[in-house]
Amino acid sequence: VTADMVPYANAGMDASIALCSSNAPIVLLDELGGTPDGGGTWAGPGGIAGAMFNPASGIAGAYRYVVAGVAPCPSDTAHLVITVQPAPDPGTGGAETLCPDGAPVELSGLLGGTPDANGSWTGPTGLPHSGMYDPIMDLPGSYTYLVPAPAPCPNTDNLASVNVALVAAPSAGPDAVSCTLGTELQASGTWASGACSGPPELVFTTPNTANSPVASPVAGRFVAAWNTTSTEGCDF
Repeated sequence: VTADMVPYANAGMDASIALCSSNAPIVLLDELGGTPDGGGTWAGPGGIAGAMFNPASGIAGAYRYVVAGVAPCPSDTAHLVITVQPAPDPGTGGAETLCPDGAPVELSGLLGGTPDANGSWTGPTGLPHSGMYDPIMDLPGSYTYLVPAPAPCPNTDNLASVNVALVAAPSAGPDAVSCTLGTELQASGTWASGACSGPPELVFTTPNTANSPVASPVAGRFVAAWNTTSTEGCDF
């Protein structure tokens, strides 16, 4: 009697795996239990599947691995169930310069990309923040947006920050005492445009310059102002 011993097809054991959409591609065969034979075929929710699964673009669901049997042995089948959790998206960081007396601003509107809406904000001191920035009340600095990372996604790419700065007000210059009924302004800072103003007794030689000579025909105490508009549109 001659007996031919034909190896039994081994597709491995059923298994399941949970992935984050930001994970690297996986080799499907490596995720089955046991010691499955190579050379089988994969099929998934989208039909015939390759040997790799990319969480960023693959379709989650049940994948079937079939190893063809050599007659008279039957084929063997194993199943791998894949679930994919979307990775948190906090958007991309940004920066904004605001007028110190401007209207409140939604910090989420300063983020780039398409951030998830379920995150929370913290301010420069590390305390929770509402996400509505009020230039009059809030500190300038870095505001951080945190989106919770559901398992199995890692807590590594779920933060984005917005750096908020306030336009600095210019200085009209130091007070001056004149014995000649005249002096020169010494305003400092940055601005897009400016103009001097004061009571009728003051005469400005070049009222649109920060160092305009100013004089008065009569003695007295006068207050002169240097009114500016910044490049951001802030009025001082």
